[in-house]
Amino acid sequence: MKRYRVSGEMIITVTTVVEVEDDEELTEEEIIDRASNEFGGVQQLVGNGGFGDKMIGVDGEDTIDADGWPEFKECELEEEE
Repeated sequence: MKRYRVSGEMIITVTTVVEVEDDEELTEEEIIDRASNEFGGVQQLVGNGGFGDKMIGVDGEDTIDADGWPEFKECELEEEE
């Protein structure tokens, strides 16, 4: 019997909070640029009942929403008996 590890991709939505002072007038593009500069990034976390990086997360008020079904794109032989 052969076992294959199959990898896929899916879109996730990342949300962050940008604070704008009352006397600041920023365009939507400037607010998006500020979010890009201030965002702390997506981090790999260890967990989910095993060893290695299996979960992703963010800090603070940032959130990740992953709704959908992955598009599987590649596979590699993991084990052959």
